[in-house]
Amino acid sequence: MGKQKKKRKQKLAQRADRHTLYQKSVQAPEHDIQFFETVFRELRGRRPLSLREDFCGTALLSRDWVRSHPRRSAVGIDLDAPTLAWGQRHNLKPLPKSARGRVRLIEADVLEAQAPATDITCSMNFSFCVFK
Repeated sequence: MGKQKKKRKQKLAQRADRHTLYQKSVQAPEHDIQFFETVFRELRGRRPLSLREDFCGTALLSRDWVRSHPRRSAVGIDLDAPTLAWGQRHNLKPLPKSARGRVRLIEADVLEAQAPATDITCSMNFSFCVFK
């Protein structure tokens, strides 16, 4: 009788999706949107409708931004093509076509990206606290 190779069971951490974990552990788009609305309304006296999300990663904030009001649009900018593709597949594709059409993702350096002017430009990525 030959030796049977034991199938190594993958550990939970090996099966986990890093983008999903990042979104669940670091991001709070509903809180961010509420904060943006409050401050913008205080400063401008109206509801903000357009958002530029620098370092958008998976575009979760952009997705939730357009879901929060039917007239809202978002531009997400990030350098990492695989992360943008993940966001497109998991966050934007499930949106209704009308909302999905109001989000534009750009693969570029945020300092060089050509994007339309928006009511709000933000950088809410986890490492934004290290900017000098």
